[in-house]
Amino acid sequence: MERGEFTPISYSNLLALMVNPDGIIRFVTKPMAHILGYSVDEMVGKNVLRLLIPKIEQGNATKIIREHHAQIKEFGAPFLHKENKPVDLRLQTVSLKNDFLDTHNTVFVSDDIVFGNVIRKILNKPDNNLKELFELSEELIVLFDPKTNLIYANPSWVGKIGPDQNNQGTKNLPQFLDQQTKGTLEKTFKKLTSDVDIERVSLSIRSSLNGKIYYLKGYAIVEKKGTKELLYQCIFSDVTEEVRAEKIKNLYYNVSSQIVENVNLPAIYRNIHHELMEAIECTNLYIALYNPDENNGKIIFPYFTDDGGHDRGIVERPVANGITEYAIKKGVPLSIERKEFQKLSKSGSITILGKLPEHWMGVPLTISGRVIGVLAVQSYSPEIKYSKKDLELLDFASSQIALAIEMARTREELQNQTARLNSIFDSSSHLIWSVNKELEVTSFNKNYFEANFVNYDANPTVVEGHSNEEKSFKRFWLEKYKRAFNGEKLQFEIKLKDDNDQDIWKEIHLNPIYTGINKIEEVSGIAHDVTEKKRSELALSKSEEKFRNIFESFQDLYFRCDLHGNLMMVSPSVLELTGYDTTEVIGKHIDDYYLYNPRIKRILKELRSEKNLKNVEVSIVKRNGEVRQCICNVRMVQNTKQEPVEIEGVVRDITQLKITNQQLIEANENAENSLRVKEQFLANMSHEIRTPMNGIIGMIDLLEQSNLDIKQKKHVGTLKKSSSILLEILNDILDLSKIEAGRMELKPVAFSTRQLVDKIHALFSPIAATQRVSLNYHINQSVPEQIIADETRLIQVLSNLVSNSLKFTEKGGSIDIGFEVLQKNKTKVSMRIDVRDSGIGIAKEDQKMLFTSFTQLDNSTTKPYAGTGLGLAISKQLVNLLGGNIGVYSNPGLGSTFWFTFEAKVEKTNIQKAEKKPLQISLENEITGKTFSEAVLVVDDNLINREVAGEILSQYGCKVELANNGKEAIEHVRKKHFDIIFMDIQMPGMDGIEATRKIKKLKKERLPKIVAMTAYAMKEDEEKFLKLGMDDYLPKPIRANDLIEKVSKWTEASKNQNGKKSIVNKNFEDIINYEVLEQLKKYVGQDMLSSVYDEFEEETLEQLSACKKAISNNDWKGIQMLLHTIKGTSGTLGIEKVSEKAKEIESLLKKNSNQSIEKDFSELIDNFVEFQDNFKGIIRNN
Repeated sequence: MERGEFTPISYSNLLALMVNPDGIIRFVTKPMAHILGYSVDEMVGKNVLRLLIPKIEQGNATKIIREHHAQIKEFGAPFLHKENKPVDLRLQTVSLKNDFLDTHNTVFVSDDIVFGNVIRKILNKPDNNLKELFELSEELIVLFDPKTNLIYANPSWVGKIGPDQNNQGTKNLPQFLDQQTKGTLEKTFKKLTSDVDIERVSLSIRSSLNGKIYYLKGYAIVEKKGTKELLYQCIFSDVTEEVRAEKIKNLYYNVSSQIVENVNLPAIYRNIHHELMEAIECTNLYIALYNPDENNGKIIFPYFTDDGGHDRGIVERPVANGITEYAIKKGVPLSIERKEFQKLSKSGSITILGKLPEHWMGVPLTISGRVIGVLAVQSYSPEIKYSKKDLELLDFASSQIALAIEMARTREELQNQTARLNSIFDSSSHLIWSVNKELEVTSFNKNYFEANFVNYDANPTVVEGHSNEEKSFKRFWLEKYKRAFNGEKLQFEIKLKDDNDQDIWKEIHLNPIYTGINKIEEVSGIAHDVTEKKRSELALSKSEEKFRNIFESFQDLYFRCDLHGNLMMVSPSVLELTGYDTTEVIGKHIDDYYLYNPRIKRILKELRSEKNLKNVEVSIVKRNGEVRQCICNVRMVQNTKQEPVEIEGVVRDITQLKITNQQLIEANENAENSLRVKEQFLANMSHEIRTPMNGIIGMIDLLEQSNLDIKQKKHVGTLKKSSSILLEILNDILDLSKIEAGRMELKPVAFSTRQLVDKIHALFSPIAATQRVSLNYHINQSVPEQIIADETRLIQVLSNLVSNSLKFTEKGGSIDIGFEVLQKNKTKVSMRIDVRDSGIGIAKEDQKMLFTSFTQLDNSTTKPYAGTGLGLAISKQLVNLLGGNIGVYSNPGLGSTFWFTFEAKVEKTNIQKAEKKPLQISLENEITGKTFSEAVLVVDDNLINREVAGEILSQYGCKVELANNGKEAIEHVRKKHFDIIFMDIQMPGMDGIEATRKIKKLKKERLPKIVAMTAYAMKEDEEKFLKLGMDDYLPKPIRANDLIEKVSKWTEASKNQNGKKSIVNKNFEDIINYEVLEQLKKYVGQDMLSSVYDEFEEETLEQLSACKKAISNNDWKGIQMLLHTIKGTSGTLGIEKVSEKAKEIESLLKKNSNQSIEKDFSELIDNFVEFQDNFKGIIRNN
């Protein structure tokens, strides 16, 4: 509504307006505003003088306004239209007094036959003022003082909002405005300034008469006297019905929209409640649902608000006799006040559950004529009462809620059905879609969507979905769809690109969809991924082509024949192998081309049972008669029922390979023969050199013991040193030969790392002191105290390096030995030893030759340093055997660092092994100053050797006789008893081996010990001679100490026998290793030592018995396990013959060689019996 409607004459057709003393328009009628081209809002607040023309009329109007004429005066003047055109109007003016502000307002009004007379009666009263005009107005007019205290309300206000208090005076008017209303007015009044003295305002206010809320709309006007604000005048129109009608209209629309647009029931409940609250007082609202078939005797409240209007969520309670159940039973809309509640409760119709409301209103929720619940509102305030219209609104809301519930249930069923269909639709691995005649996709599954929308980044439509493809591709699809719409069923394959630009294939089915007789509305499409199938087909095609190419270029011969041997297929390579073309051999029998037909028939027969034969050697006859050696792999081809149907195979010509293999065999035999010749040469060379050396060294030893002056002793010392160097060279050559022949075996033992270095230091310290060279060593903390390795070979390598450093380090220099760990785990350790000297150094180009056999860096005739060039070469070979490497860092003039690495096992025990001293040292100390009375026979074909040995033995008191060969030796033994015989091996007539064998066969009570005294000095020579029956071994050249040591060893052993059987005709070192025995005795004591060997005897007897049983059962695996145990235990205890034999048999069995098992096992038993017969005496006498 416009502002002019709030004046007392707003509903008339008069042209009228009212202005204040300043000429500001306060009211204007619609006709007046319309005739001047304005709206009411545009005119209110304007100065009336600006609407008058010409200026003279403005002056007349100003005079009328300011004179405050109580009588009506005529006023005619042209007014200015909004479009700047004149409008001539004849009006009447009168000044009306405002009693509240003591001001006058001027009214301009045109003639009106009816309403104009009423106005004139009021205006013509002598005390005319606005109050009487307000009293007649239907508008609600109130006045407030600056503190917003209500000081006047006209009858229209009082009749709706509050009781009539006019007779009691305005000062006592009840101040019943609530805080919200006051706040609205205060904000409005604050906006009224000197420039703005009228402001639009809307209120909602609860009546003190009936509690009803009224909606008021109007204007607030400030009346001023000077600059002081005196009064706020508000004129309202009651727009309650209009607002209510609008809200009801909105409610119907919004609620209906909610049902259509919203699928969420809780949201629908909330929104309907919100819409109802706009039309009626329904803070407390609930929805109750009851289904006896589903709710298990409970009332469900899917929506329930309390006094504060807050949703309490879904609640439930057992079915009772409450008002909700009563309303559901009645099935009609109910409006019940407090008194009626009490009556129903008293009569037993209901039970009051919870707080008793002042007014309750409920409407049943009905679906298909069946009541499923109730929609209810309740008020706990006596001021809030519900009308019939409110019940009608609630009934409408309940119908919409019931409709929403029904739709939700239908939607859920539909969704479940749709979900099932979509699950079937989308679970398919196919792409499924349909299109209409406009080629628009009308339906599709998930796979189709992803294939088109996701992959092509376009909407899933048939034509547009391929917008990024070639036009020819689109035309292809258009043609296919056209044929389908013409009733043709299509099936075809297409090739596409996937996201990775890889080729994929789809098998497409297009089928017309008939919606009427012979009427096609749509076409369905189904696409199935056949990429793997297509790739397989292409791969098969490619493979076939590849096979064909291979088959045609195959160098080997491929063939296929039937079960009778008739050739069905053969590769073109048959021409090269046989000289026959493929057409010539197809259909022929396979044995037509083999040299030995019966053998081929046996092969075919064997193939039927074995199904597969490999590496079968055959001979094929070529067309020209040439025989080719071939190797053949054949197999039986079976069908799906595992039945043999064909034979296929591949034949390879190995004629040249056979020739080459034969040549390699011959070359290998030549190499082995050469190696044997080399070994024989070295053995012979060693023998021939040692024979004269034996005389030289023996004579030197004898000469040294004679009475010599100082100069003669010096000459003898030089001779002795030179002979030692010559012997060392010979030993180096033999060592190198053994390593190269692969006959050098390591003997790992547990030893102390510190003692290893101490030995080297003790050995070379005197020499270093003589040369005034500082010799030091350092052992890193990470080096374990004990390791298991071949200590002897480590000492040999380290001695060689230290000896070289001493040789090339001048006086005042230094040599440092370093020992460190490279890598270590629980069982193994990799170690490194450095020998750093301050010697002359080595040029880089010379370093490459250091480790080469028989190589010296200085080959001049004036070289200051002597040597054979074998030491480093042997060291390199030994280090390789030890699992390491050897090398050097050096610069001329700056010294050298020789280093080597080796692998060792970690010794976990904390026992520190005592330093082992060579047996000869201790014996040498023992025999010093001793004399012997034993009868000794020296047998040698070399006169010098006989005389030297005889002389040495004679000097120690032995009764010596000499023999020239084996025959003479036998004659001597027959005639006389000898305690010891030193027997040469290689002699004319009868060698030492034959002589020993015959002597051992002599029937004498006591046989002498026979010691091989020979120039055959290799380790295998010693083993061989001992196995052949000799009791001991002494290599040439012979030193006096070595010779006497053997005498002392066997005479002492003979004395300890005391006539017992122990050690008859045997060297105890051959039974139990002396050094092992000494070490065990040192650590466990004599008593424990005997117990250890007794336990070994008992356990080994049981193990050998088990071995014998396993042999009879051919249980080779069991035998290996038993032998492995025997080998390890006997080796640990030093019973080497038993250990070595067990090891030998175990090795043969691992190679599946058991032909000699009975013979070998018998030898093992003999070795063990030998141990049994002698070990107790050995331990007791040791």
